[in-house]
Amino acid sequence: MKKKYLILHYLSVCITCNLIAQRRSKRDGIMKLCPSGGKSFITAWHLSCIIKKKRSSSSQEKQNWKKDAYRPLSMIEMMHYCCNIGCKIKDLLPYCDPFDN
Repeated sequence: MKKKYLILHYLSVCITCNLIAQRRSKRDGIMKLCPSGGKSFITAWHLSCIIKKKRSSSSQEKQNWKKDAYRPLSMIEMMHYCCNIGCKIKDLLPYCDPFDN
C-alpha cells in the first residue's frame, strides 16, 4: 500500500514539475513552494537529495563559504525564501546533507 502511494505521489510531483517547466517565462525552473515547510517543500527537497545522491561526488565542486561575503540561508530561511520568491532544485541541493564537511 505504501509503495503504491509513494509511486502515485512521485508521479504527481513529476507531472507538476513538468507543467511548471513547460510554462515559459523569465523565471524558468523556479517553483513557489508554499506554505513554507509544507508538503511541496519537503517533497521537492527530498527529490533534490535523490538527484544529488545519483550524481558523482567527484564531479561536484564544494563551495567554500568562508570566502563568500554572505552566509548561506538556514533551512527555515530557505523555506520562507522558496515560498515568497521561489527557488530551483539546485538551490535545495546544499541542504541535503547538513553534516557533510
